Amino acid sequence: MVINNKKINGFSLLEAVVVMLIVSIFVAMVANVIPKKAKKKVASEAHGRFECYYGADGVLYQQTFTEHSTTGVKKATEVGGTATSCVFQTPYYAKYVIIDAVGGGSGGGSGVTGGEGKFTSVFYTSISKSYTITPGVGGALNKDGAPTIIDTGNGKVTARGGSARASILNTETSDIQSCVVTAYNKSSLYDCKTTPECSVEGDKIKVSFCRSKENYRTVYLTYKATDSDGNVITDNPRYIVNDITLDTYEEGSYTKNKITQQKSPGSNTWVYYDSSLFTDYDSETANPIPANWTRAVDDKWTPSLYKMEITFKSPASADEAPESNLERYIKSMGYTSDISKVSPGKGGAKSGKGKAGAAILLW
Repeated sequence: MVINNKKINGFSLLEAVVVMLIVSIFVAMVANVIPKKAKKKVASEAHGRFECYYGADGVLYQQTFTEHSTTGVKKATEVGGTATSCVFQTPYYAKYVIIDAVGGGSGGGSGVTGGEGKFTSVFYTSISKSYTITPGVGGALNKDGAPTIIDTGNGKVTARGGSARASILNTETSDIQSCVVTAYNKSSLYDCKTTPECSVEGDKIKVSFCRSKENYRTVYLTYKATDSDGNVITDNPRYIVNDITLDTYEEGSYTKNKITQQKSPGSNTWVYYDSSLFTDYDSETANPIPANWTRAVDDKWTPSLYKMEITFKSPASADEAPESNLERYIKSMGYTSDISKVSPGKGGAKSGKGKAGAAILLW
């Protein structure tokens, strides 16, 4: 029997084991670079805004918007607030809060529109858990608007109400449109042949006038001051905003005038009578008025050396007051929610009531 010898090719058991070992080492080395199934990212929480405002029906409403939802309009009383205050609960994920607020607009007068509420904007990176927002109501005829107050839990943010043109207490130098000296003492002691002038500089009123025949003096008058409680001081003749009556010299005679008085009912122009010499010699100084002092045209202590008229900004010829800064902001951002329909902070039309204030919180 003939056996044909044939050569058979293949792997021995040892060779197979070696190959498997090499492959396993390779797999172990590249395991970390083989793509794993990507973990699902947690979507970042939405930003949003909160609105608190009085509707056209006089009811206080609030509404919350996020990038993906809205709570819808709710009466403040339905969601933990009151008839006069909204409550905003800060989202746990908020990194900041911006408060934009406006006070209530003042009421208009006869022949003059009311002033818009004052706008304020505050940025917080230290977040409180909740905010209580109390929008200021609009002023009635010739009445100032009420301030909008936001209690942050760590202090209060206040947006002042608009100033009625029949009131001067809530005005600031920034509200002044113009000032002009309309009369001045031309007696031989005080007429230095130079016309007095006035202008507004920051929170002061700058006045240059004849203090004597040889002395043309420039002073910076304090417009108004407040006490530690924030109340306007009205019993000091050194401040233009006051409620004091003095004997003043004008046009050759002495009269009793309030240092600052409204030019005419409903007017947005106020008249200021200089009291510089009087305040130089009043009881609060080191040089009180001498006991034997008598009024005379040429007396060096004549109380009034000039009269100045201060006119505040007011579109008196318009039927409606201008928009408030918050109203303009709402329009510029393209908000179409109900707050855009109530003109928050707008001054009243002539003899009309001012619009209530409002607040928008962004996070």
